[in-house]
Amino acid sequence: MASFKILHQSSRQWRLVDNVEDVGRYLNNRNSPKKRYLLSEHDAFSEGETFPVELSQYFNTPSYIFSNVYRNSNGFFFFQEMVDDRGALKTLYTQSRFLVKQINRCSVSGYQWSEMTFFSYWTSEHSTILCMGVPSSFSGSLTSILSKLPENNIASSAYAAYVPLIETLVTMHDGSIWDFRDEIRSIEKARSPSDYNTSPFTAMHDTARHAIHSVETLSVSVKTLEAISAHISALSLADHQHHSYHQALQARRRVQTHIASQTLMLKNLLLRSQSNEKRLQNEISLSYNMIALRDSGIMTRISESAKLDSSDMRAIALVTMAFLPPTFISAVFSTSFFHYEPSNSNGVDDSTQWTVSGHFWVYWAFAIPLTLLTMGLWLFWERARNRVWNKGKELRGVWRN
Repeated sequence: MASFKILHQSSRQWRLVDNVEDVGRYLNNRNSPKKRYLLSEHDAFSEGETFPVELSQYFNTPSYIFSNVYRNSNGFFFFQEMVDDRGALKTLYTQSRFLVKQINRCSVSGYQWSEMTFFSYWTSEHSTILCMGVPSSFSGSLTSILSKLPENNIASSAYAAYVPLIETLVTMHDGSIWDFRDEIRSIEKARSPSDYNTSPFTAMHDTARHAIHSVETLSVSVKTLEAISAHISALSLADHQHHSYHQALQARRRVQTHIASQTLMLKNLLLRSQSNEKRLQNEISLSYNMIALRDSGIMTRISESAKLDSSDMRAIALVTMAFLPPTFISAVFSTSFFHYEPSNSNGVDDSTQWTVSGHFWVYWAFAIPLTLLTMGLWLFWERARNRVWNKGKELRGVWRN
């Protein structure tokens, strides 16, 4: 069995005892303190390990609690009442579960889950709560809160021992929410719209996942506390026949008022968590819009470059059309209009002669009209195509309107 820490009240002071291994013997010892918390960092419940028989019997834990449905759940609250012949509450067993996700930069994953399960046993003389899966800082925080809370008789009120536990839970959620808020703020401050730098999407995705989990666990915690508060109200109505009904009712009302204020605090933290989630989604949307704007600018520059290239190609095509018809005519006629006679190779001084055919005009008579006809056809084709395009654009505009 894993070792436990025992936080008990002795002489009106809360003392912490480390490494108590034989917890069954401690619980059955009649001389042990009557108000106590059993703390275990090892989460045997969530990990599906066999629950110690002495603990299961002491807290009268129902067998269905140990099914995978409840071991993997994100929160629950159950209770079992035992009343005396007069209808007064004699014994109360409760089982509850709370989850908190916290930033942990020392961890490889960057976060830490605290899956805490609480089992309580209460009588008018005893109050014991088993806390499983609590983080290492839980005992120190609980001790500090117990020392600051006003003196109250835990044994006389069924849920008074839950008050410091819930206060510790509120503290853990508060730290978790503000750690996530700092992560989101760092992402917001890293943004630089001037040069369109965007925050790493991996970091934003991980932080968004943490924020979603935070909203989920906070919502379940609020509903669990509301169920506890509802049961306290039901218990208050069950004690009408008790001789100290008014005294017990006042104690329970104080506890219920305190739990109601803690529930309101968790609701406020839930709103903060939802705000963090929306801020992060807004940051992700802004990053996408900035990327789209940057890509739009790049596409505009590419379009302008393509337009310049198109103009150059049109100029080249125009020059090609100017020279192609004469070249075609030359190839068709295969006529040598120029005649060149070099000097004799035997050394005789004869002058070089150039001669031009008298029919050279025939080339120009065909080349010039054919060139003009080609350019005219090209201009006619361009104008016709532009008219068709503008007409289609007007029709599309009318259809959209």
